[in-house]
Amino acid sequence: MFSNALKHSDFEQCFELWNSGILNCYTVILETTNNPSTLKVTLDGIYYLLKFGQNLATANHSEENKVLTELERRGVLDKFDILQDFDGDDVYQIVIKIIKDFLPFIEIRPRPEKNEDEDSDSDDDEDDDDEEN
Repeated sequence: MFSNALKHSDFEQCFELWNSGILNCYTVILETTNNPSTLKVTLDGIYYLLKFGQNLATANHSEENKVLTELERRGVLDKFDILQDFDGDDVYQIVIKIIKDFLPFIEIRPRPEKNEDEDSDSDDDEDDDDEEN
């Protein structure tokens, strides 16, 4: 719900949500859940907060994105790197968008291809043959 509110809010409304402590909610959720739907909504909200932070910096003639600074202070920036390995494609896509737009210091890793267990099965068969000989 807050993600949609942030997405469709004007600057003043985003500022009120920021001041109400919405980032605290998002960072707690980010640190405590592995539910793909919850992560997607949370990451969407963080994306729009980071956008707000960028707009706030521009309005204040500043280089500092206060949202990014606060995420760093809370120690959750490395979570974006970790979430690149999350199994859900929706989560991966929004994480990559956040990294590209706001976290250029995090290296984007290519998405590992989903392999079938065929390769590991054939390797197991070869090991079994070696044991018999």
